[in-house]
Amino acid sequence: MKKKGKEISSNKDNTIDTSPVKTDVYKYPRGNRYNIVYAKTPNNNQHFRRSDEELQKIIDSKPKNWTKKDFLGEGKLNNKKLLTRKETDRKTLKFYHTGKRINMKNIFDNSTEESISEFKKGEIDFETLKNRSSTIKWRSNMSNQERKLYDQKVYENLTDEQLEAKKQRQKDYYIKITEKK
Repeated sequence: MKKKGKEISSNKDNTIDTSPVKTDVYKYPRGNRYNIVYAKTPNNNQHFRRSDEELQKIIDSKPKNWTKKDFLGEGKLNNKKLLTRKETDRKTLKFYHTGKRINMKNIFDNSTEESISEFKKGEIDFETLKNRSSTIKWRSNMSNQERKLYDQKVYENLTDEQLEAKKQRQKDYYIKITEKK
């Protein structure tokens, strides 16, 4: 690159009109810390910051189960980079899914038909369904002896009101079972 005179020529066959003095026309600095010259036009490689509204439109256009990692191209659902790390760190953006993905198939596989129907009707929320499912999965991994000891320990700690409610549930269950036959 030629640095003396009024022009700096680059390897790209384009010349940039420069001046060693900053004026109203020559106001964009170029060069390094030892030799600063001023140009009429700004650098062409400047990155323009995308607005929050623009980024939110990108987020809204994609599936709701995408995480920040998916938008960065590092996730399981997408390998194309749509946003930068700095853009995903903005507090004003609303990502619809954060954290670990939940496999609904496992939850429904370990749930009872009654729990699933209650969930579909809206009688119980997702957290309750998930808790019931994990309890069933946990108990099914126990041996019969372990399950029996656990139930005895729980039964010992029940209050009188809980015992009455348990007896009533057992009666209702027995009546329901006998009516089906």
